[in-house]
Amino acid sequence: MRKGGAWWVALTLMVVASLLMPREVRSEEVAWEPTSREQQGKEERAEVRESPRPLGLGVLVRGGMAAYRSQGCACFDRSTWQAGLGVRGYLGAHFSVELSLHYGMMLLGGNFPLNGWEAAARWEFLPEAAVWYRGLYARAGYTSMSVMGMRQASLPGAAGAVGLGFELTPMLRVETEFGARRLFGDMGHWQFGAQLGLATRF
Repeated sequence: MRKGGAWWVALTLMVVASLLMPREVRSEEVAWEPTSREQQGKEERAEVRESPRPLGLGVLVRGGMAAYRSQGCACFDRSTWQAGLGVRGYLGAHFSVELSLHYGMMLLGGNFPLNGWEAAARWEFLPEAAVWYRGLYARAGYTSMSVMGMRQASLPGAAGAVGLGFELTPMLRVETEFGARRLFGDMGHWQFGAQLGLATRF
């Protein structure tokens, strides 16, 4: 009886184990599917948040220094510093236009105040790429500058720059750029320099 009872106990345990094992596998599969879907949903929501809005408006603050090369001298005999404030309109993920006013000083044995404005188009190359240089951009446009106490009241010209922007928040980024200006007229000259700025997007 003892031997027969032991066989019955062993057989009962085997049957119970065989019934339990498939149920555990099915429960794991059921539990795994919602987890996978939730993860996929989180990734999709993150992608939606990272994609920039097609249209937007922002404010920019920018300033820096430049070397000055005049037409009459093949050297950089003076320098300028400028600070500017402007607005930017975003027309899609890549393209934007901006209008800015700037004020500064020409340093040439003294300080000569200067002021002007600039209207430019801006192209961002990789706004949605998952790389550190996703903020790479180029800017080009028309500029005008006036220097107080000089012969010509206003100097028309062209300006261009290549820069890199780093996102601090979804609506705020810091931008650093290297660029050049070519101004024409009696005081025609080149300016080569660097600028640092902050830009918003709403």
